[in-house]
Amino acid sequence: MHQLRFQQYEAVADVAVCRDGKLVGMVRIENVLTAPAATLVREMMDADPPVVAPGLDQEQVAWKAVRHRERSLAVADADGRFRGIVPPERLLAVAMTLQWALEGLGRDPAFGSGPLATVIQDLLSIVIYFGIATALV
Repeated sequence: MHQLRFQQYEAVADVAVCRDGKLVGMVRIENVLTAPAATLVREMMDADPPVVAPGLDQEQVAWKAVRHRERSLAVADADGRFRGIVPPERLLAVAMTLQWALEGLGRDPAFGSGPLATVIQDLLSIVIYFGIATALV
């Protein structure tokens, strides 16, 4: 975790844990920030996180995040090599597109509100958490 310090990030919700370039787990950032200093990453990480393949359709990615109640998803190739993370704001953009599409098709937008509500709730939780953490530091 020491390697993550003093770097610039647009946003951080989850941290990928890799060994030799391969994904071995994911850790929620709030677990990293609140864990005692002696806590090992393997004690905090999900060693079997949901993963998507590069190039997977964005709606399938968003749906997988919803089904697994994840706010971001790791991207790894067929050999398990880590390729990146689909961040919450990208999943939210897909969810918003879903709402717009449902309305355009004359369908009840509430049909897609479950996934959208989950993503918005997670994003709001992150903003509140970092606001409190910043005020305390």
